[in-house]
Amino acid sequence: MLSDHYAEITRERHRDRMNTPESADRYKQRQHFGEMPFAVMKVCFDLRRFLLRGLACVRAEWQWCGTAFNLKKLMNLRAALRAEQCKLAKIEE
Repeated sequence: MLSDHYAEITRERHRDRMNTPESADRYKQRQHFGEMPFAVMKVCFDLRRFLLRGLACVRAEWQWCGTAFNLKKLMNLRAALRAEQCKLAKIEE
């Protein structure tokens, strides 16, 4: 198949391009802390594209996703604090 052959050539070209030191340096910039919320939104919330159309609807969908991200973060922080408190309570006994 021609499309499979073209896809394989494209993958090889991309692999070769990513193996250069310049690409490694450029890719390190994407590991900045500010990229983490977007990665979580893409992976955990499956927000690879908006489901709704129109600026108002997209804004609402983005706000819901941001709220969900913040709640997830707060729940993780609370769980960590609770685990730390339990650990301290057991040590003091």
